[in-house]
Amino acid sequence: MKTVTLKRGLALALDGAPEQTLHDGPPIRHVAWQRPANTLLQPEEAVTEGQPVRMGEGLFRDRHAPQVRHLAPASGIVSRIERDSRQQLTAIEIRCDASMACRVERFAPVDNAHQLRDLLQRSGLWTHLRQRPFETTPPPDATPAAIFITAMDTRPLAADPAVIIAARATEFGIGVDALAMLTAGPVYVCQEKASRLPDRQCKRVQVVAFSGTHPAGLAGVHIQQLYPCDREHPVWHIDCQDVIAIGTLLQSGTLDFGRVIALAGSNVRQPRLLKTRLGARLDDLLAGQLRDTKNTDPICGSVFAGKHRRWLDRFDRQVVSSGMLSMRSGTAVSFMSKSGAKSGTRSGTRSGAESGDIQLNGFAAEPRFDRISALSMPAVPLLRTLARLDFAAAESMGCLDLAAEDLELHAFVCPVGNDYPAALTRCHRQLTGHP
Repeated sequence: MKTVTLKRGLALALDGAPEQTLHDGPPIRHVAWQRPANTLLQPEEAVTEGQPVRMGEGLFRDRHAPQVRHLAPASGIVSRIERDSRQQLTAIEIRCDASMACRVERFAPVDNAHQLRDLLQRSGLWTHLRQRPFETTPPPDATPAAIFITAMDTRPLAADPAVIIAARATEFGIGVDALAMLTAGPVYVCQEKASRLPDRQCKRVQVVAFSGTHPAGLAGVHIQQLYPCDREHPVWHIDCQDVIAIGTLLQSGTLDFGRVIALAGSNVRQPRLLKTRLGARLDDLLAGQLRDTKNTDPICGSVFAGKHRRWLDRFDRQVVSSGMLSMRSGTAVSFMSKSGAKSGTRSGTRSGAESGDIQLNGFAAEPRFDRISALSMPAVPLLRTLARLDFAAAESMGCLDLAAEDLELHAFVCPVGNDYPAALTRCHRQLTGHP
């Protein structure tokens, strides 16, 4: 097994680390489908508020990719439809009703790549794949040069994916072998050095161990180390829990909307791993879980760049609640003072990528940029071009195989508080011609 050791990164010792054992989460009364990030959608024939839907039923038809379905994650009544300032559909909330039957559709087994592609698109799991360059949902007819499966997480207070995989090892293995059908290139299963994931029979599946502090667990780091991509050679990546969902679909022919998240932080009564469901409403998930419910504002995602959401996003793997996170400004200051570093005042919420307003305050070369960076290119020149919104220069430096999460640490330690993740997202949108 190949091992990649990374010497750069940042480790934070924070209170409220989750117990790495699986527990049943509280009942979820509301769930939501949410728009995949950086994906161009043109919904038609959409459901309306007050309309009953069954789990697994289509919520709308996308004119750009009608073969890729977007399904209801639960049975119930459509209680809320959200749109952004440009009237683009962003979320469909469902009030769960356990008495309503699910949409029972037994998906047939697959024998080849064409059938698997069709299955993933009809089941809605296609939208859990991410393609780089540009960190978007792959086009329905795309073929990757390589596929990366993320089976590790180095974010502070994160769940250990090895624990989750161990509970569903058979389904995970089925999913890994299936994904190998979608590419003629390698399939990399990226894990921590100490993990012991089962070996696969397919010779193109390569298990690679990464050692180091965050961001050693990010897909962007794995891609740059093992198979750098460009416009002509796109690669895909997918989280291990979505691989398990694919394996479940292939094994039983049924959809799996269950997910495991780490509930962590000093304000959590019992930090642990919770089994919940895709798109769960935070109010339901956190009921009875927090010590202080008045002076806290839990975030979904990492402590470096988590967002205040109403529901779990499809790619959220942790929810953090801490006294240090109760203010929308100064979040990074609290954490960095604990880790002995310096930072400008920032919010734990980065809304610039969604709103179009990016917080950029000039550029100051910070020595820690390169110390914490695991990027294959020098960090300072790239960050300088993004701060100037010089996107052509950023592309020439190799920004295409990066995603917003790859620059979270740089924003976290930035002395002037620049939002580099949002600047990178704006860069990708301009380079692709998307609004």
